[in-house]
Amino acid sequence: MDKTLMILGLGGVGTYAAHLAGRLPGVRVAVGDIRADHARQVANSLIADSYFLQEYRRFPEVAGFGIDMLDTEAVAEALERYRPDVIFNAATLLSWWHLHRLPHDLARRIYYGAPEGSGLRP
Repeated sequence: MDKTLMILGLGGVGTYAAHLAGRLPGVRVAVGDIRADHARQVANSLIADSYFLQEYRRFPEVAGFGIDMLDTEAVAEALERYRPDVIFNAATLLSWWHLHRLPHDLARRIYYGAPEGSGLRP
């Protein structure tokens, strides 16, 4: 029986996780991102990887879809549609590179958690 993995947020981490999951036998993958076209590109690249890397294996079941994680109705609809067994959330409201836009002292305090704390790590 196949299991469904839903990966939300297709930046560096989410896309890498999707490519790893696309190689697992018996796993359906549903990838979602606020950029619908990017989600479809990632889904298509999982199928292409399967073709080039794993000869004689059936193509993975992959779906790419656009989703705004702040829209609770859209999230509920995606959960109802794909019925994932596992959800991997790689979505974020603050990407690591945004810290470089802040004043240096503020970025340093956020990143290192000064004076105490874990801080923000990508």
